[in-house]
Amino acid sequence: MQRANSSRKRSRRSAAESAIFYLKEVFENNLFVDEKLSNSAASQIKAISKRHSIPLDSITNDLICRGCLNILTPGSNSRIRIVNRMLRVTCIKCGKIRRKPLFRT
Repeated sequence: MQRANSSRKRSRRSAAESAIFYLKEVFENNLFVDEKLSNSAASQIKAISKRHSIPLDSITNDLICRGCLNILTPGSNSRIRIVNRMLRVTCIKCGKIRRKPLFRT
């Protein structure tokens, strides 16, 4: 019984990883073309990665707002500022602010 569960878990995880890979392609290819499709792909990516405990790469994670799960495209729905050696990205839709250090010492 134990082996059947572990193989089922592995197959579900690999299916989830392939779904995330496909949704990333949809997300990146339609980033500036169709915002509604990209927002849907972004929310699905976050949901699948949470459900199956699959970490996202930092680039994809930085492009998705943690508050409203929409894409963050600079100039259209996000504001980027540099304050005190910190990169501050503000989502215009929900007002969530993300801060990242620019220089690591």
